[in-house]
Amino acid sequence: MTPFKIISLVLALLVVGLLAARYGGGFKLSVPIASEGLSPAESTGLGEVGPVVRLEPFVVSELEGNGEHVSTVTFEVEVSDTSGRDAVKSRTSEIRSVILSVLADTKLSDVGDQEDFAALKKKVQGRVQSLLPEHLVRRVLITEFLSM
Repeated sequence: MTPFKIISLVLALLVVGLLAARYGGGFKLSVPIASEGLSPAESTGLGEVGPVVRLEPFVVSELEGNGEHVSTVTFEVEVSDTSGRDAVKSRTSEIRSVILSVLADTKLSDVGDQEDFAALKKKVQGRVQSLLPEHLVRRVLITEFLSM
């Protein structure tokens, strides 16, 4: 290895270390966690998945004692039929608004275990269901959760 490559590698590692220290001492990447218990599809015995609408990712910034904590969360909403899917698509702005209010009330830096994810999904599902009373929201999925 040339001295230039060694210096570049050391500088890159230093920058990554400084960024990690600046944003709470490290990065936390969580993968979607399956909810405990039976999902609505499983409880019917059909095992079918209804239409799913993917929402654009939410980027949430929280101020903490030593700086800023940024999280990216992506939700998908599963409904029971195509008319429910169309209703979700037509009310996406309202759905995003209620999800943002849930995220504003939640400290995402503390979300990390299965119970926390289940509680967040349940809260979001309840709010989305209240906007679509004529359509069954089978479940809400967290398909991406990145916390820095």
